[in-house]
Amino acid sequence: MRTTLVLLLAACAAGTPSDDLTDTAVAADSGDSGSGGWGDSGDDTDAEPTSCTTVTSWDDDADGTPDRRQSYTSVGHAFVIRRDDDGDGEDELEIAGEFTEDGVQLSRVARSLPDGVVRSRFEVTVDAQGRRLREEGDDDADGTLDRVTTHTYWPDGTPRERRAEVDADDDGTVDRLQTWTFDAQGRTLRYERDDGADEELDAWEVWTYDGVVSELRSYTLADGLQLAERLTHDPTDPERIVKVERDGDRDGTYTSAWDSVETYTFTAAGQPDVDRTDGFGGDGPDGEWDFQTVRTYLRDTLLQQQTRTRRDGTVLDRQTWTWDAADHQTSQEDDLDGDGTITDGWTQTFDADGHDLVYVEIHGGLPTYRSEEVYEGDFVVRRDVDDDADGVLDGRTTWARDAGGRELEVVQDAGADGTPDAITTYTYSCPPPPPE
Repeated sequence: MRTTLVLLLAACAAGTPSDDLTDTAVAADSGDSGSGGWGDSGDDTDAEPTSCTTVTSWDDDADGTPDRRQSYTSVGHAFVIRRDDDGDGEDELEIAGEFTEDGVQLSRVARSLPDGVVRSRFEVTVDAQGRRLREEGDDDADGTLDRVTTHTYWPDGTPRERRAEVDADDDGTVDRLQTWTFDAQGRTLRYERDDGADEELDAWEVWTYDGVVSELRSYTLADGLQLAERLTHDPTDPERIVKVERDGDRDGTYTSAWDSVETYTFTAAGQPDVDRTDGFGGDGPDGEWDFQTVRTYLRDTLLQQQTRTRRDGTVLDRQTWTWDAADHQTSQEDDLDGDGTITDGWTQTFDADGHDLVYVEIHGGLPTYRSEEVYEGDFVVRRDVDDDADGVLDGRTTWARDAGGRELEVVQDAGADGTPDAITTYTYSCPPPPPE
């Protein structure tokens, strides 16, 4: 992989890779079009890595002269970014790096151009399983590490400890030390922060676990207990929380005047059903809820209405959603004060292929924004915007695309007067992705 990055840097230094290197590759994401190229399936591990370069040029005032330019070249899991930030045709910055197959970034080095002086460096050491062991960051490339993070693991690969050292003032000594420890199940046990690296903790957090109950307590050296929360988990689904107790006055208990208890129930389909809060305004939890949120669903999983009320039945606010037969959300209505009058929301229409065509925002009961999109196949080619929904267009954006849907040119007409105000162009050294 290191050899791939060296070859990639050499190719970029010589210019855009030649076409004979661009059979299959993965290029930079260029926006709505998705990835610029298409990648090796990964089945042939002996195949030579192939290259793809995407060049983006921004003409910010549509005068025909690019004001900024960036190229993104990828070979396998390595990449090089080059930037011309002033539009003079000369690159001023190069960023090179590489990732593992699992997406862990191994390195990232920024150099000024044309002198090649390193401006920042970041490197990661991984083990044979691709897990992070050590991360090093030299933010100003002066040879002194500004950030070092180390990781250790339990025998089965579960994280055991993470330790981060920060040299904030670049004097070669650690100014802040942070550590996280985890149990054999990967759950956090303790977090510690030592701001002066003087072996005196400035802040720490402690997690405890007892069956389905977990608790977090957070402390600072200056003020003691800052936060205490006790969570009860669903025994059939430990990721689901069914009760949260909060220590509002930080006295170490959950039953005093400023504390509260929140409970959560779920539908048979696993969706949030009713949330209740017991304890508000200094009356503390007394076994009777003060507020509740009730939800209803369409076809089991599509949220249809959510109503928040006081115990006496007073409606505080209500939201309602509608859906079409294909499960596209077509509207949201907000009754922000519970008086039955819709004040805010939006509507959206879709075509038979699921493309969102018209979107309208509503505030104060009136339309305040409208946009409409036109598609060719599955890709948007025009968007018209009426910023105040007065029936007069305020902006238009058009896209030109290649056969694979990748963007070739994006034209912004801010006043919808037929005169471009900004133009962005894209070129690719690799073919478009094959149709799905």
